[in-house]
Amino acid sequence: MRHPNKHIQAVIDEATESGWRLVKCGGHVWGELYCPESSRTGCIVRIHSTPQNPEQHAKRLRHQIQQCPHD
Repeated sequence: MRHPNKHIQAVIDEATESGWRLVKCGGHVWGELYCPESSRTGCIVRIHSTPQNPEQHAKRLRHQIQQCPHD
C-alpha cells in the first residue's frame, strides 16, 4: 500500500523501517501508524488521504514520529 503523495510516502517508509506498523483506513484518514510500543500507551499517528499541503503534512508526521517516547 502506497500513499499517492511521494513526501508522505517517504515518511511512511522511514517509520516502518524504524519498527512502526501501518494500518490502512478508509475515508479522510488514509492510514494510521502505530509505534513499536504495543500497549495502550503506544503512539498513533494518523495520515490524511488528501491534505491541503502534503509537504507540510509530511513534516508534521515526521515530527510526531520523532517525538514518540517509545523508540
